[in-house]
Amino acid sequence: RARRPKGVRGPPALCSWGGLDYFRRTGKLTLTAEPTTLRVMPFFAGLKLQSAGRSVRPYASAAAGYFFYREASVIGTVTGGRIGLVAQAGLLLKIKGKVSLDLHVRYTACRAKSGGTDPVTTELGGFQGGLGISVGI
Repeated sequence: RARRPKGVRGPPALCSWGGLDYFRRTGKLTLTAEPTTLRVMPFFAGLKLQSAGRSVRPYASAAAGYFFYREASVIGTVTGGRIGLVAQAGLLLKIKGKVSLDLHVRYTACRAKSGGTDPVTTELGGFQGGLGISVGI
């Protein structure tokens, strides 16, 4: 019979889950090497499958989101928004009461397409690791 890690017990729970992030990246335009700044702000909501436990709660979650983006350079400014997906897995480590430390890995997928006569498709997502505070409601 398989044994659970210490502090993990009970059947998993299905919970609602959501968040808002902000990313900012600076770089250079491909052809002119002029500076450019990209800002991405995804807002997402979905479901989380979380192990019931006292001090350690592993989880996996999936969500749909809307990704607002803005790129500004000397050539001009491009703004918009697209629907994307978010997948996250991690561990909630209880601090006190309903407050936990959240150690996770996340993958976001969202493709943005520029307008104009020669549109360019850009992937706004990717992998990231994170550490945060989770507060149960």
